[in-house]
Amino acid sequence: MTPGRVGDDRERRAPAGVDITRPNIARVYDHLIGGKDNFAVDRAEAARLLAVSPRLARLARDNRRFLGQAVRWVAAQGVRQFLDLGAGLPTGTSTHQAAQSVDPDVRVVYVDHDPMVVVHGTALLTGDGSTAVARADISRPRAVLTHPDVQALLDLSQPTAVIAAMVLHFFPAGQARAIMATLAAALAPGSYLIVSAGCGVPEVGDQLVKEYEAGPLHNHSPGQIATFFAGADLMTPPGLAFAGDWEPGTVPPPPRLTGIHVLAGVARLPPAPGLLLLLSATRAERPSTEACPGDHEQRPGAGYHGGFASNLVLLFRLVPSCREVLVPGGCLGSRWRGGGLGRAGWCWRRRAAGVRGCGGGCGARMKIARTCPNPCLGDREAGGPPPVNIAGKSLRLQ
Repeated sequence: MTPGRVGDDRERRAPAGVDITRPNIARVYDHLIGGKDNFAVDRAEAARLLAVSPRLARLARDNRRFLGQAVRWVAAQGVRQFLDLGAGLPTGTSTHQAAQSVDPDVRVVYVDHDPMVVVHGTALLTGDGSTAVARADISRPRAVLTHPDVQALLDLSQPTAVIAAMVLHFFPAGQARAIMATLAAALAPGSYLIVSAGCGVPEVGDQLVKEYEAGPLHNHSPGQIATFFAGADLMTPPGLAFAGDWEPGTVPPPPRLTGIHVLAGVARLPPAPGLLLLLSATRAERPSTEACPGDHEQRPGAGYHGGFASNLVLLFRLVPSCREVLVPGGCLGSRWRGGGLGRAGWCWRRRAAGVRGCGGGCGARMKIARTCPNPCLGDREAGGPPPVNIAGKSLRLQ
């Protein structure tokens, strides 16, 4: 780990726009794990940090080992898309290589704002459309989620693994929590969070914070790191463990801080809650000769005015990312225009077209806002679906 000479061949080959006069987070880490994409200023920074904690290089390699294990394990659970935040310079086995060793169809998007990382990452792309590098700042998670490369390659309505390996200690704890909470809220049930972060006893960790010049560094406690999983279910065993001890399905030694460490874990967002609301009603006194208010034509007998189809049962299924209403025996098309429930058939969803319609004769068609990951009766960003009027009582899906 001896610093290299200023002015060597690597300095002369620095990509355009890359500042080699100041240490860089990705390049310092690259040097610690034995990479070659770094410069003299980065190696000098690494040497200064190693003087404070000689274990840093081993801890960096432990983190790479954890990342490979975690990615392969999550891919083995059936997850086929990964979002790797602050991916850094490619050294050793990359995320897409680990994931695609389980299934070649896995899709991976790397996210980093460092131009050198983007250049090198793009050079390693498989060329088959299964990987991409998005230049974005992870401190703005909504910008990451809406980045064209992320939206083009990943379908966030399906389970996705978000990787935040050795990046969250560059943010204050509150901001790190907010970043992960925002990302987790956009993921489908059954998605995973793969997280690792450095931490240490104050006398060593605080000294590293002072010495580190490549960027802001924060010495988070184990309790703070545990909150970065955004309330997802931590996979136990091994739970939150030292990166070098993390092994799927094994019980590691309890993490006891004695210096500088890397804590790591994998958590799963729970499946959609199976909350069901069943409502029944009796048939109206008489069929209406008025058309279903959702129809475009006047057809006698097309609906029941202010009433319900016989033995109508409404089945409401609530999921975190979207609301769906399945209506056996009745149509909700009319309720969008303030009327009663239509007669006969099922409401259905045409996802590709982004519309909701009725197959039971009322002919209703409603354009659905596209900000909801699953086009449905309500878009939570638009305030949710309108209330359903049942026997004079207004019910709203929350």
